[in-house]
Amino acid sequence: MSRWKASGIHFEAAGGDRLIFILAAVDVTLGPLITLIIFKAGKKGLKFDLAVARYRAGRSLVVSGL
Repeated sequence: MSRWKASGIHFEAAGGDRLIFILAAVDVTLGPLITLIIFKAGKKGLKFDLAVARYRAGRSLVVSGL
């Protein structure tokens, strides 16, 4: 996130610390929830589905800058 913020004062004034908390909380919550929804033992394409979910979670972290 450091490459996106201009300075600490502006980052704090804009509520950046709360935004990062929300992004992290959503990622930590939705990642396992999506995995629970996708997971079904013996499913033919389970490895692919879990790989896509892992990719999307990682991509969201990269895009958000965490």
